[in-house]
Amino acid sequence: MTKVHLHIEQLSLPGYTPAERRDFVAALERELLTCLSSPDVPRELQPEKRGVLRVTSPDQRPQAVAHSTIAGLALGTGREIPK
Repeated sequence: MTKVHLHIEQLSLPGYTPAERRDFVAALERELLTCLSSPDVPRELQPEKRGVLRVTSPDQRPQAVAHSTIAGLALGTGREIPK
């Protein structure tokens, strides 16, 4: 898998500059591709698996927050975020 399309309805990154927000989205895409390349993740994720995910991270660098976000999605574990 080499392509990801993210639809983010609301993104709150208090204190982030516009450049840091762009870095976060780029890091999020990279983390998502890494996660989706795992054999444990279903090839097709159900689009109705929508909900609110709040992530906190002691390390506020965009890369660290992106990693925490993908870990919070728990893709392929059967405990995806609720609708």
